[in-house]
This record gives sequence, structure tokens and C-alpha cells, in this order.
Amino acid sequence: MPPKAAVKSKKETLNQILKRLNLVEDGYYDKQQYRNDDDGTEYLSFETEEFPGCCGIVVVYELEWEDISIKDAVTIMELSFDRSTGSLMYVTSNRQGEIEKALKNAEWIVADRCKNPNTGSLLTIWTKALNPLRKKK
Repeated sequence: MPPKAAVKSKKETLNQILKRLNLVEDGYYDKQQYRNDDDGTEYLSFETEEFPGCCGIVVVYELEWEDISIKDAVTIMELSFDRSTGSLMYVTSNRQGEIEKALKNAEWIVADRCKNPNTGSLLTIWTKALNPLRKKK
């Protein structure tokens, strides 16, 4: 079972995090999965789709994690994309407070809020620039 320790440093690379948590990548085109290297148990998965008609924006959804911290899950999700990805989008509903807190702590920003016309749930659209034009001061 991987340790539940949170990310130690922003400078930690994806490979360092996966090694620390004893995880290996096991994904395919639109679904990323990370499994325990010893027994194959899945500890993290999320699905992705490129934003239609646009280059470099990826929509991430269905984030699921088990036996690792949400902070590690969000960091692995972010680091899983190469430099050709300009930004990520994630949509949460009003029932996903833990994910929202982790996104906010990882410096994602709220782009918009709206109501799902089918369910009436409040949705929050989050974004994170992976290759920002300006560095934060």
C-alpha cells in the first residue's frame, strides 16, 4: 500500500511522486490510471478530452483516488500533461467540496459558475494555466 504522505515540494517531479507512492502509470488515450507497482491496485484515475476546436486546452473529469492524498492526486493530474498542453479545465458540482478545496490550494482559478439545466446542481468551472504567459510575483 502506498504511503499517504502529501506532496513535499512543488519541485517534485511526476516520476519522484510516483516513486514515493510506489505507483506506475497504466493509462491509454483518454484515461490516465496509476496503480500500485506491487499488487496492481488502482489508486488514481482521471479521464481527459481535448477542448473541441482549440489547441492546448484539456478538459479533465472523473477524478477518482484511493489511499493517497487529494493533494497528491491533483499534483499528479497536473504533472501528467506535457508542455504542449496550455491549460486544464475541471468542472465540479456543489457536492465535491474536497476536490474544490484541493484545486484552490493548487492555485486553480474559478473561471465561471453555472447551473446544470438537467439536475439543477451548481457547477464550478476551474482552470489552471500550465504554461502561463506571465510569472506570478
